[in-house]
Amino acid sequence: MSFGKATVTDVDNNQGAFAEHERAFLVVGETSISTNNGKIIAVSPNSDLVAICGANESRVKTCLEAMIANAEDENFRCYVLPIDETDNDLAEQLDKAFKAPNDLKIEGVVYTTALSDQQKITDFQTILSTAISKYAKRLSGHLCCPGIDVDTQTWSDYETATKAIITGLIADDISMTPLLHGNNLGVVMGRLCTRKATVADSPMRNNTGALIGLGSDPVDSNGAALELALLESLSLARFSVPQWYADYDGKYWADHMMLTTETSDYKVFENRRVMNRLLRRVRLLAISKIADRSFNSTPKSIAFHQTFFNRPLREDSKSIKIGEREHPGLIQPPKDKAVNIVWETKYKVSLSLTATPYNSPKEITAYISLDLKNLGE
Repeated sequence: MSFGKATVTDVDNNQGAFAEHERAFLVVGETSISTNNGKIIAVSPNSDLVAICGANESRVKTCLEAMIANAEDENFRCYVLPIDETDNDLAEQLDKAFKAPNDLKIEGVVYTTALSDQQKITDFQTILSTAISKYAKRLSGHLCCPGIDVDTQTWSDYETATKAIITGLIADDISMTPLLHGNNLGVVMGRLCTRKATVADSPMRNNTGALIGLGSDPVDSNGAALELALLESLSLARFSVPQWYADYDGKYWADHMMLTTETSDYKVFENRRVMNRLLRRVRLLAISKIADRSFNSTPKSIAFHQTFFNRPLREDSKSIKIGEREHPGLIQPPKDKAVNIVWETKYKVSLSLTATPYNSPKEITAYISLDLKNLGE
């Protein structure tokens, strides 16, 4: 008779929650205090910005103040990396944030130094692309360019010079915000961090309220005020700008444009950030299935793993109902064929997933007519 034995082991089905990258950014730039240069500092609404950035004004401090105000979230979080602008190796500085031990769980980098050199924008796109290949980090870059020089530029001069900065440039993961009011970059980034809206919402949406603390309205060298026509022209040229509406209180924002091609699916940031979110999550599920023989080419296995890899799509499609109003998920509920699995060889399999966004009205036209058929009644 053999010895009696009982063996118990655990099974990991990879059902844990995904890490949250969204609404967290790394703010990079020069501050008025040099002792923090090169350090990565976590920031919350309760952080002492004077201790982090110094008592004097700086682009980083201005950006953080506007982000915190417009996020309107007690749980707002971001990170700051103060740098010395005379050290031109920005890639090396950012490398500290991407790799261990920092390994920041963020969705993008906010660079507060105003750029007018197209090569520097291209270099920043290279940094973001390298972060994918080196650290598998899907990141967006949010840059800014100078506001108007009130002493020398008319609005026509400014428009020409500003458009020239990105003319012919393709940088798929980058947005460009002109510092027309001084703190524009921080304002729009805070609006993108608020939990009043989802990561699938454009900063253009008006039902979450007006912008908070946008700087004073600029004028040109002739004293002429900033007009909507210029803002619309810059928006059409792929800049991220504020806007307002005639006879409607408050200032708002236009789309947060990306420096990609005219026909790209990712011209607006909300499409890019939803896709980056799905890419991060599907990648983790795929890694968990490496050399797992339960993932095979049999019909049962394919059916099971279609459901397994469908998880990020299902989770991001969940809506919530507040009173009588339903707030949709980030994407529409996935259809039956949203996940397709194809075995290319005995050891190589490819997945294709389809995410369908909801429609969102950004231009509304209303036609109103009179019904005079009741005349004489």
